[in-house]
Amino acid sequence: MKSRKLLALFLAIFMLASMIVPASAETITPDMNDSYSDATTVGYDPALVEEADLTTVPNILDYDTNTSATAYKITSVEGWAKFDALVDAASGGSLLGKTVYLANNLDFEGATITPIGTFQSSNQWNPYSFSGVFDGQGHTIKNVTIEASYTNEVKYGFFGLFSRIAPVYGSECGIKNFIIDSTVKFSFPDSLGLDRSGGGCLIGTIQGTNNNGSWAAVPDVEIYNVCNKADMSYSSRSAAGLIMFAKCCNLIMTNCENQGDLTYTGASLRHNVCSAGIGGLLGSFAEKNAHVGSLNMSNCRNTGNIEVEPETSLAAFSNTISIGGLIGVLNNSTGNTTTQFATISNSINNGNITVSNLNVNSSASYIAGILASYSSSSGESGTIATIDGCINYGSIVINNCGALAKEDAIMPGAYTGIKSTNCVDATGKPDPTYNMVAKYYQMSNKTYKNGDVDSYSLRLVALHNGDLTALDSYSYDVTIKNGDTTVSANTGKLFTVKTSIVADNMGEGATKITNEMLGCDYISAVRIDNIPVSIGEITVTIVPTMTKDGVDTAAAPITFTVDPVVYNA
Repeated sequence: MKSRKLLALFLAIFMLASMIVPASAETITPDMNDSYSDATTVGYDPALVEEADLTTVPNILDYDTNTSATAYKITSVEGWAKFDALVDAASGGSLLGKTVYLANNLDFEGATITPIGTFQSSNQWNPYSFSGVFDGQGHTIKNVTIEASYTNEVKYGFFGLFSRIAPVYGSECGIKNFIIDSTVKFSFPDSLGLDRSGGGCLIGTIQGTNNNGSWAAVPDVEIYNVCNKADMSYSSRSAAGLIMFAKCCNLIMTNCENQGDLTYTGASLRHNVCSAGIGGLLGSFAEKNAHVGSLNMSNCRNTGNIEVEPETSLAAFSNTISIGGLIGVLNNSTGNTTTQFATISNSINNGNITVSNLNVNSSASYIAGILASYSSSSGESGTIATIDGCINYGSIVINNCGALAKEDAIMPGAYTGIKSTNCVDATGKPDPTYNMVAKYYQMSNKTYKNGDVDSYSLRLVALHNGDLTALDSYSYDVTIKNGDTTVSANTGKLFTVKTSIVADNMGEGATKITNEMLGCDYISAVRIDNIPVSIGEITVTIVPTMTKDGVDTAAAPITFTVDPVVYNA
């Protein structure tokens, strides 16, 4: 509570300061210059979106008269409904291998829709599934409820924005460049009557198909540069911020991020048929029946908190419960005993995990910041899976879980086939890669006199994700040099705004910059005045610093150049 009050005061002071227009303020150029590129961004990065030319791509509403196109675009809520209908009409076969683009943000204005792909009551093993590529183009869906249901004829139910995607060997399949807004709500059924059930905000389940009856080759599915910001409350046994369950495929997850909280709201995690997997990004991968496949997760992040607290104890539950900040459970059920099948690298958990009332009967409950549990294959030798360069910043709190509850910041237990290297337990520390200066600056488009010197102003804009109220304060030090000479300039105070940086504080005609425009949760900026034009190109170095519980943590310096002549050409 103390840190929140301090930060509130901190923000209020800087927001007030941002509204004061110095006499030297001049109109700045209305565009933004992408001046800093970080190739190792962990989590969703708008800079990775490759915008496609959709001018000649047919609208999906015209599919019935143009079925031979290789790609379609969705431009409206009606187009999204058509997308869903095409998947349901032929179990996604009509879109097999085709690309569906989201051409703009979609606001459903409070409507309720069903997941893309639903289960057939007559054949639970062959649900309607999407088998193509969905490219969000960096766009967002918002203000919508995803409502799923199931019938008594089925024993398995998986729910999400996409209930199921089914990659086919030889065809491209996946989801990329897409954001689920925090205004999206999930309404999943009380599925305790199912033998196996679960929900993921992005995908309920991924299940590949075999190649001509053989598992010798399995399909690839890529989940690239996606972000979920929506919270999810669930009463099913398994859940995840992005993908609840995946098997029979080579799953590649890159620059994926979950910001939504996962909260279990049921009475008890019943049924002993399968183990439960709960993860910030991925609930469980593969299962114990020798289906082949591989997992490669890199540059991914979870910032959502996970809370599992059944109303009643799980004394009767006899299977493993695995709760991980990134992944719940990883199964080596491929039969591989010497070949590596899974890699988790350069990924971060910022979310806290709280678990209560998990007094399991005969198997342990596993809780961890990165990977909760690993199921080995008989006869393993050597390294079959690796966790490399991962960091856990989240805390783990366990209440009334019995002696069989095991926890660790990275991965509880030691396994013959899995190796952890270069991983860091940073529990409770601020994360300098999570709240950092990035990407944009704005500059005056004309000079002014500072005494007898022609000068200009510069505004540095930073992008932030996550809950900044967890910090006591956030700031950054700025140094400007021309060659080896430090340039004397007036650095204003940092101000942070949740929605926008007011344009007026840089003079008439300045651009209003919003967090939505830049694809982040918060933005901050610092104004620098009285930079002499005569010195030409300058080098700007920024060191972000955060304070949490009285401890300062500095991020790696960020350096870029600014040339007023080139910028204003």
